[in-house]
Amino acid sequence: LRQLWPELLQCLKDHLAPGGVVFLSDPFRIIANEFSEWIQNQKNWCYSESSIALPDDKDHPIRVMKLTII
Repeated sequence: LRQLWPELLQCLKDHLAPGGVVFLSDPFRIIANEFSEWIQNQKNWCYSESSIALPDDKDHPIRVMKLTII
């Protein structure tokens, strides 16, 4: 999956205008932790994340990653 990350970013660049935003979600998997670290080192991207507790499973929140193209 890691080898697809650059392709994902290229796809997003092709479809987002400057200032465009995409949201990705994940249940805090290890590979998503690695993606989080990786994306923060990429040029032209602003990264932030939130943790969202689900009403039916408060013990297992979902990470929501916000990527903004600069």
